[in-house]
Amino acid sequence: MKSLDIFRVTSLAHSIVTEYLAEGDIAIDATIGNGNDTMFLAQTVGDKGHVFGFDIQEKALNETGNLIFSNGLQHSVTLFLQNHAYVRKYIPEEQHGNISAIMFNLGYLPGTDKSLTTETESTINALSDSCDLLTSNGIITVSVYNEQKNGLTEQLAIMKFVETISSKHFETAHIHYPGRVKTPPELFVIRKR
Repeated sequence: MKSLDIFRVTSLAHSIVTEYLAEGDIAIDATIGNGNDTMFLAQTVGDKGHVFGFDIQEKALNETGNLIFSNGLQHSVTLFLQNHAYVRKYIPEEQHGNISAIMFNLGYLPGTDKSLTTETESTINALSDSCDLLTSNGIITVSVYNEQKNGLTEQLAIMKFVETISSKHFETAHIHYPGRVKTPPELFVIRKR
């Protein structure tokens, strides 16, 4: 097992998800990007589980598909060339309320056009639907990169979203790193009670 680096938001998100996701579970990577989260989720749920992944860029789907295939995990993963705002539409209805973990890694696809990023409205729509898709004790992690285009706008909208969801049904956390010279990424966590 890799050691936890609490100062890398992706490492921290993986560590948190590991506590809530088990073999045989169903998970979603709402922003597959370069495939690292999809791969992590697929390895965690194993042969008996399943991962659904979303991205709007064909390059992300191709690279993630190749990564998943080269690791023999293609039977456990379904990828959609689709905006995460439509997560409810594309997840099979029998899985609604049965999702154990959903990961968002916002911003742009590394190594590509930095002006093509996730958008605030679609992210908030996806988060709202994701809360409904979760099983009891399910978890959502959202990595936000404030220095990127739309990053601060998304971060503020997510902060407002987590402040308004029902504390009777959800617990939330916001992890940020004050005192850094560059604007560091932030992590939001939502757990369904």
